[in-house]
Amino acid sequence: MPDNRSSSSINELMAQADAMRMIQPEGSYEWFDDMIPKAKKLLQQIQREQAIYGNGDGDGMTTKLFNKVRDCCDTFDNWIRQLQRIRDDLEKQKGNILKSEMNRLSIHNGAYGAFRGFLGK
Repeated sequence: MPDNRSSSSINELMAQADAMRMIQPEGSYEWFDDMIPKAKKLLQQIQREQAIYGNGDGDGMTTKLFNKVRDCCDTFDNWIRQLQRIRDDLEKQKGNILKSEMNRLSIHNGAYGAFRGFLGK
Protein backbone atom coordinates (compact mmCIF):
# COMPACT_ATOMS: atom_id res chain seq x y z
CA MET A 1 0.00 0.00 0.00
CA PRO A 2 1.55 3.33 -1.07
CA ASP A 3 2.22 5.89 1.63
CA ASN A 4 -0.44 8.63 1.27
CA ARG A 5 1.86 11.21 2.88
CA SER A 6 4.60 10.58 0.32
CA SER A 7 2.07 10.57 -2.52
CA SER A 8 0.57 13.90 -1.47
CA SER A 9 4.04 15.37 -0.93
CA ILE A 10 5.15 14.38 -4.42
CA ASN A 11 1.89 15.63 -5.94
CA GLU A 12 2.34 18.95 -4.15
CA LEU A 13 5.91 19.30 -5.45
CA MET A 14 4.77 18.46 -8.98
CA ALA A 15 2.01 21.08 -8.71
CA GLN A 16 4.65 23.63 -7.69
CA ALA A 17 6.74 22.65 -10.71
CA ASP A 18 3.74 23.03 -13.03
CA ALA A 19 2.91 26.43 -11.53
CA MET A 20 6.52 27.56 -11.90
CA ARG A 21 6.56 26.53 -15.58
CA MET A 22 3.50 28.72 -16.20
CA ILE A 23 5.32 31.88 -15.09
CA GLN A 24 6.18 34.05 -18.07
CA PRO A 25 9.93 34.79 -18.23
CA GLU A 26 10.99 38.37 -17.75
CA GLY A 27 13.75 39.90 -19.80
CA SER A 28 16.14 40.58 -16.94
CA TYR A 29 19.21 38.66 -15.84
CA GLU A 30 18.06 38.95 -12.25
CA TRP A 31 14.84 37.05 -12.98
CA PHE A 32 16.72 34.20 -14.66
CA ASP A 33 19.43 34.20 -11.99
CA ASP A 34 16.71 33.94 -9.35
CA MET A 35 14.40 31.46 -11.08
CA ILE A 36 16.90 28.90 -12.41
CA PRO A 37 18.36 27.95 -8.98
CA LYS A 38 14.86 27.78 -7.47
CA ALA A 39 13.72 25.50 -10.28
CA LYS A 40 16.79 23.27 -9.97
CA LYS A 41 16.24 22.94 -6.23
CA LEU A 42 12.58 22.00 -6.75
CA LEU A 43 13.58 19.44 -9.39
CA GLN A 44 16.06 17.91 -6.94
CA GLN A 45 13.36 17.72 -4.26
CA ILE A 46 11.00 15.91 -6.63
CA GLN A 47 13.75 13.50 -7.70
CA ARG A 48 14.71 12.86 -4.07
CA GLU A 49 11.08 12.08 -3.15
CA GLN A 50 10.83 9.76 -6.13
CA ALA A 51 14.03 7.97 -5.12
CA ILE A 52 12.89 7.58 -1.52
CA TYR A 53 9.33 6.42 -2.16
CA GLY A 54 9.70 4.85 -5.58
CA ASN A 55 12.10 2.15 -4.51
CA GLY A 56 9.81 -0.64 -5.71
CA ASP A 57 9.70 -2.62 -2.46
CA GLY A 58 5.91 -2.77 -2.45
CA ASP A 59 5.43 0.11 -0.03
CA GLY A 60 6.52 2.73 -2.56
CA MET A 61 4.51 4.66 -5.09
CA THR A 62 2.33 3.13 -7.76
CA THR A 63 3.67 2.66 -11.27
CA LYS A 64 1.23 5.27 -12.52
CA LEU A 65 2.51 7.85 -10.02
CA PHE A 66 6.13 6.90 -10.68
CA ASN A 67 5.62 7.48 -14.42
CA LYS A 68 3.83 10.76 -13.73
CA VAL A 69 6.74 11.94 -11.58
CA ARG A 70 9.26 10.87 -14.21
CA ASP A 71 7.38 12.79 -16.91
CA CYS A 72 7.15 15.83 -14.65
CA CYS A 73 10.90 15.71 -13.99
CA ASP A 74 11.69 15.39 -17.70
CA THR A 75 9.41 18.30 -18.62
CA PHE A 76 10.68 20.46 -15.78
CA ASP A 77 14.32 19.70 -16.60
CA ASN A 78 13.70 20.68 -20.24
CA TRP A 79 12.08 23.93 -19.05
CA ILE A 80 15.11 24.72 -16.88
CA ARG A 81 17.43 24.10 -19.84
CA GLN A 82 15.27 26.40 -21.96
CA LEU A 83 15.54 29.12 -19.32
CA GLN A 84 19.30 28.72 -19.29
CA ARG A 85 19.43 28.99 -23.10
CA ILE A 86 17.31 32.14 -23.04
CA ARG A 87 19.54 33.64 -20.36
CA ASP A 88 22.65 32.76 -22.40
CA ASP A 89 21.08 34.36 -25.47
CA LEU A 90 20.43 37.52 -23.46
CA GLU A 91 24.08 37.54 -22.47
CA LYS A 92 25.15 37.20 -26.12
CA GLN A 93 22.77 39.99 -27.16
CA LYS A 94 24.16 42.22 -24.45
CA GLY A 95 27.69 41.55 -25.69
CA ASN A 96 26.71 42.27 -29.29
CA ILE A 97 24.97 45.51 -28.33
CA LEU A 98 27.98 46.58 -26.28
CA LYS A 99 30.38 45.82 -29.16
CA SER A 100 28.16 47.69 -31.60
CA GLU A 101 27.88 50.72 -29.32
CA MET A 102 31.63 50.77 -28.69
CA ASN A 103 32.26 50.58 -32.43
CA ARG A 104 29.77 53.38 -33.07
CA LEU A 105 31.36 55.57 -30.41
CA SER A 106 34.89 54.92 -31.66
CA ILE A 107 33.86 55.89 -35.19
CA HIS A 108 32.09 58.98 -33.85
CA ASN A 109 35.03 59.97 -31.63
CA GLY A 110 37.51 59.38 -34.45
CA ALA A 111 35.50 61.59 -36.79
CA TYR A 112 35.22 64.24 -34.09
CA GLY A 113 38.98 64.15 -33.49
CA ALA A 114 39.65 64.48 -37.21
CA PHE A 115 37.21 67.36 -37.44
CA ARG A 116 38.87 69.12 -34.49
CA GLY A 117 42.25 68.61 -36.16
CA PHE A 118 40.85 70.11 -39.36
CA LEU A 119 39.80 73.23 -37.45
CA GLY A 120 43.26 73.49 -35.90
CA LYS A 121 42.16 73.18 -32.28
